[in-house]
Amino acid sequence: MNTALIVEPRDMRRIPLIINHFLFTLGEKWKVVFYCGKGLRSKWISKVNKEVEIRELSCDNFTAHEYSDFLKKKALWESLYGDFVLVFQTDAWIMNESPYTIDYFVNKDKSYIGGNMCYKWYQLDFRTPFRNYNGGLSLRKRNDMIKIINRQQRTKITLFFKNKNAYKNWGLN
Repeated sequence: MNTALIVEPRDMRRIPLIINHFLFTLGEKWKVVFYCGKGLRSKWISKVNKEVEIRELSCDNFTAHEYSDFLKKKALWESLYGDFVLVFQTDAWIMNESPYTIDYFVNKDKSYIGGNMCYKWYQLDFRTPFRNYNGGLSLRKRNDMIKIINRQQRTKITLFFKNKNAYKNWGLN
């Protein structure tokens, strides 16, 4: 069993629709794990399918950096199920229709497959022609994420911001 993960601390009306859609579209080989905001667990229990595992956060919102930092926690990845984790957000929707089913992408056996973007992030110099690094809908190998976090605890990632002509260090611990 693999994991479909949504981290959404805000109280948004469409959350049950999206979560239940992912649960039913992915099927029984997937466990949906939902990190909700502080004080919202009891509300969501009655609105999402009972098969969804709801975990309550200690906050009611994240900044972009806080969300990113949360996904860099080794304990998060160790607490999830299976070999693959499908990360999704409230603006994602999947079809799971042949030939591009979730199994098609899992069978690619890649560490990371991100959603395509219609534009390039000019602020970051990724030195790649590809635009499939959108993590809001991404399939990730769980153990590879743990390996990256372990490696990055010893070093830091340096990204070059073209528009600011400055280097920024992002620690992953």
